[in-house]
Amino acid sequence: MAAMRPEDTRAVTSRADLVRYLIGLADRVRDGRVPVENASSLEFIEAAGYWIQALDGFFSNRGEEMPDAPSWELIAMIFSAALVYE
Repeated sequence: MAAMRPEDTRAVTSRADLVRYLIGLADRVRDGRVPVENASSLEFIEAAGYWIQALDGFFSNRGEEMPDAPSWELIAMIFSAALVYE
């Protein structure tokens, strides 16, 4: 299984893609290829919550509608953003 890079969230279209993405992301964080602001579980969870809260602005800035339900891609984006969102 080839691992996906953090910027590859658009390639996450299924549960299996999300699994590959998250395992690859964890590997990159572990070996220092992906720098993180939020190294603790508490910081990560808090950052994920705040990023989700800011989703309206995120989609508005991209010129897109806020989805009614999350996609596998959006879940991958939440994990990526929570590593660096403050």
